[in-house]
Amino acid sequence: MDIILMIDISGSMNGHKISAVTDALENLKESLVNYSYDNGPVRICVQFFSRDVSWFHEVPILIEDFQWEEPFCTGMTSLGKACSVLSDFLQKKELSYVIKIILISDGCPTDDYDEGLGTLIELSKFNASDRYAIGLGEEADIPSLVKFTSDVNKVFRVTELDNLIDCITKAVVDNIPPLNLTPPSSPPNENEADEWE
Repeated sequence: MDIILMIDISGSMNGHKISAVTDALENLKESLVNYSYDNGPVRICVQFFSRDVSWFHEVPILIEDFQWEEPFCTGMTSLGKACSVLSDFLQKKELSYVIKIILISDGCPTDDYDEGLGTLIELSKFNASDRYAIGLGEEADIPSLVKFTSDVNKVFRVTELDNLIDCITKAVVDNIPPLNLTPPSSPPNENEADEWE
């Protein structure tokens, strides 16, 4: 199984949000190492996107070798560009027949998202992948995330750290809808403070 994480590192992700991602990925690694013992090799690669797009690992590496380093968050949210770069990646890299793609973002695309996403939708490898998207906080653009997954049931708004860990782990390992998450259609509770603030 190959896992591709697309992580928003725009300026609004700085602070509690990127720290939550760090905590979640540390837990994810432990879960995936255990998973690989019974289910075969698991490889992972990470794409960062803000104003520009970069790869933390340009080729998938075994989960046992994965060492996370928290990125510096700045700039805008070039999700369209991220999709275009992912399209090139999927066409050029030899990947497992089981591909999971997890998109994590807290805001709205600031470039031509539809054009970038269009390059992905043309690829059979992308359409065959198992895709989830996680919106951090109340400002996450849920409709854009639904476009990425093509399935509203695979898009979740997360406002609590514990739920982020649960969400990523279940999306990648258990392949069932995460538990105890705020559905995208549910309005925010005005009586509850957003943990990210």
